[in-house]
Amino acid sequence: MLGKLAVFLLVILSFTVPFFLHLTLPQQIALGIFFLAVVLWISEIIPLYATSIIILLLEAVLLPRVMDVSYKKFLHAFFSPVILLFLGGFTLARGMSVYGIEEIIARSIIRRVGKNPYAVLLGFMSVSAFLSMWISNTAATALMIAVAMPLLKKNESLRKPLILGIPFSASIGGMGTPIGTPPNAIALEAMRKLGEDVSFPVWMLRGLPMVIVLVLFASFILKLIYRPEEKEIEFEEEEVLLLEAKGKAVLATLAVTVLLWLTTSLHHISSSIIALIPIAVFFGTGLLSREDFRRLEWDVLILMGGGLALGEAISVTGLDKLFAGYLGASGNPALITAIFVAFTAISSNFMSNTSATAIIMPLAISLPSPGLLPIAIAFAASSAMVLPISTPPNAIAYGSGYIKVRDMAFPGFIINLFSALFIYISSLTWWKFLG
Repeated sequence: MLGKLAVFLLVILSFTVPFFLHLTLPQQIALGIFFLAVVLWISEIIPLYATSIIILLLEAVLLPRVMDVSYKKFLHAFFSPVILLFLGGFTLARGMSVYGIEEIIARSIIRRVGKNPYAVLLGFMSVSAFLSMWISNTAATALMIAVAMPLLKKNESLRKPLILGIPFSASIGGMGTPIGTPPNAIALEAMRKLGEDVSFPVWMLRGLPMVIVLVLFASFILKLIYRPEEKEIEFEEEEVLLLEAKGKAVLATLAVTVLLWLTTSLHHISSSIIALIPIAVFFGTGLLSREDFRRLEWDVLILMGGGLALGEAISVTGLDKLFAGYLGASGNPALITAIFVAFTAISSNFMSNTSATAIIMPLAISLPSPGLLPIAIAFAASSAMVLPISTPPNAIAYGSGYIKVRDMAFPGFIINLFSALFIYISSLTWWKFLG
């Protein structure tokens, strides 16, 4: 681990040392904070969210003393509209979990896929990806593996493709909606800084086709590598779960919230404001308790806030412009996009994809015309699936005991490579026609 950390730091230093002596004092401080964040986020010596607090503390104390900027500018990152959007998303996910809505959705869809091994694999992967669009990919993976356990115990040749397909598709599913995964939040904030507020529907117009293509490709690769021997699997249909009145209220709130998110162009209410609806309804009516409030993913929100605050410091000190000049911003945009997408897809296999996005994003938006590069980076961060440490879903699958590292690494590498290539091509072609 330390060896990988040293190599990564040497690469970073090789980019920055040539112009280090020409930095102003605020820029030197911002760069020092950036390096500290890289070390702590990669090594995970302390919790990721604690690193975000350290970033905020250093920025708020040091930068206002050496330049004309208020500490409040860095505080705002921790409750930006994007953070509010994700808070609403986490609240919806909590409501779905408490009342078992995601399990009802999962079982009802899987019951309809039949007993063909590939149909079952694709069914589980599709449901995992769909759930991951609305709840965390970790929760989606844990749920779907629990649902799959009876199948895994009775159908040995289906174990590897299914136990891998669930986490892979959960990671892919995060691309589908703005609230699907934390890297999306960092991309949304980056696009906002560039003067473009990406609406919920427009994000889905880019993300949903990516999810469909990548889930189909991943299922095909897993079928090709781990071809099930059975022509029909053993599958016992379990009793249908029914929603109680409170569960129906949660489902209705979910439907209204998603509908409003998808129609922002008609009513012109911000997606972040719409995210307040489930928070107000669930906690205001007692559908969720104080204990549920405490169990929201506050650590992820703090981690995201740290990434946004880091980008803010790099921007206000002008360090982003120096990065842009050194990276050859006037060069070939296609080449620059390829470099950023490849670097994100690789680095996210060895560290938190949120941390990787937070480190890389400020460099990307420092370019004069980054275009849709922030979205491509966020998607590339969700394509990491080579190692058990790449994502929490991968770790959950590995912890099942049904697979070894090499079982995950080979198909994970192929899917990771194809995903990065598909994201790169899409960002330069059809994405541009969606506004």
